[in-house]
Amino acid sequence: SDVLCSVKNTYEVLDFLGRGTFGQVVKCWKRGTNEIVAIKILKNHPSYARQGQIEVLAFIKVNVLNNYSST
Repeated sequence: SDVLCSVKNTYEVLDFLGRGTFGQVVKCWKRGTNEIVAIKILKNHPSYARQGQIEVLAFIKVNVLNNYSST
């Protein structure tokens, strides 16, 4: 199976979840843990990289709001 590596982690690709304008999403197992995660793989284009940064910031804001409202 395919393997994705970041600076800190290695992920084993389990399944293909979907494809869109900016790239594709795969279901992965984070090696060394029992975590199953979704990873978005962006196409290699400067504007797509910027859109990816915007999505990460939006995700962080939503996550913070969810954590705040659950306390």
